[in-house]
Amino acid sequence: MAEPGKCMSEEECRNNWEAQGKPLFGKIWSYEELQVVERPGRYQQKKPAKDLETPANWPKDTVIDRTSKWVFWLPEGWQQGIRTSVAGKILKCYFTPEGKRFWHKKDIEKYIGYSLPTVEPPAAKEEGAKPRTRYVTDPDAIPIWPEDEDDWLPKDFKIAFRQLPSGLHRIFIPPGREQEGFLYHRSTVQEYLSGEKTSLSSFGNSKPMADISAAVAERAPQGKAQKAPKRKHTEERKQAHAEDYSPCPSFAMLQLPGGTVQSTTALPEELQKEAEAAHGLLVKRGFLPSTDLIAIFRSSDDFSAESVHPLLKVLGGLYFRMTLAFNGRPVYQRMYLAGSVASGLACKGTYIFWNSKQSRWQIGVLDEDRSGFALLDEDCQIPIQASRQWMLLSETFMKSDASYSKAG
Repeated sequence: MAEPGKCMSEEECRNNWEAQGKPLFGKIWSYEELQVVERPGRYQQKKPAKDLETPANWPKDTVIDRTSKWVFWLPEGWQQGIRTSVAGKILKCYFTPEGKRFWHKKDIEKYIGYSLPTVEPPAAKEEGAKPRTRYVTDPDAIPIWPEDEDDWLPKDFKIAFRQLPSGLHRIFIPPGREQEGFLYHRSTVQEYLSGEKTSLSSFGNSKPMADISAAVAERAPQGKAQKAPKRKHTEERKQAHAEDYSPCPSFAMLQLPGGTVQSTTALPEELQKEAEAAHGLLVKRGFLPSTDLIAIFRSSDDFSAESVHPLLKVLGGLYFRMTLAFNGRPVYQRMYLAGSVASGLACKGTYIFWNSKQSRWQIGVLDEDRSGFALLDEDCQIPIQASRQWMLLSETFMKSDASYSKAG
């Protein structure tokens, strides 16, 4: 077993990995554990001195962060603080030497006028030196929680490292499924959250790549070279244009401040009950009681069968306002009640967001370069303020590309 804090050579790291039976997986970490873990060597994040006092020019509701590691990208002279909300949720914030508070990295970059690092800088290497192969048993094999602005990984997931021949690969474990399996990539996490993917890569069935290659070689006919299997490439989704959208009289959108109905608009009773239950679960997960929801449903003003657009059934449901903004405006993610997960809530990879490139609101994948399933060509601060009607992809266009029927 390696000594904590000891700097080991690559050969020592490999010997340590082999001595422990060549494990394929490292420790599984929760978000909370990664906020307080001590990181050895160059992977250690900035942290304040134990005796550092909260500056007098800070707001009264905020204290200096003495319990968790400071983000590595914090500009020199800045300090990290924590604010505890009424609901008990801990919010990290960052202060200039003059005491100006910021909540998000992108706002700091806008303030200082340059981009901050997105990845912790690697240790200096000698010229011509080969990259070091890392192992799941290394003292510094502690994954870093994704810090993307769109906050794509739910905080109730867990992460770990999987051993590959080239080094370490970060994997993602859904809540309550630590004994079952994992997801390899961000894209598979988004598919899992959207409901498109339900299976996991099994911990028990995982084997070293060398063993997999050897097994394939044994099955190959003698004297014949084993051909690599052809990979199936999915066709690029067609890009929709303005003329591919049409009004949907049945489309209704209602904002639910704090999860409650405060409008004369008729919200279906079943959806109203779901909103109340979902909002309560969000608060239990640390969201503020004031967190807004948006409901999309079929309008009671138009119940003619021919007016029901197939996308309305797919996009309909509840969306919660995420803690981070997107393009300076609120962004909402699709959610639903799920008794199969510990939190009772699950999310899908469908969002309501402001597309700054197209200057419009959009419903679909959180990607400004992708066509949305629905759009609102009106510049307003939140989508519920719009006076115009939402436009949905025409059924004719959807028939020309079946992938658009798999939204939500």
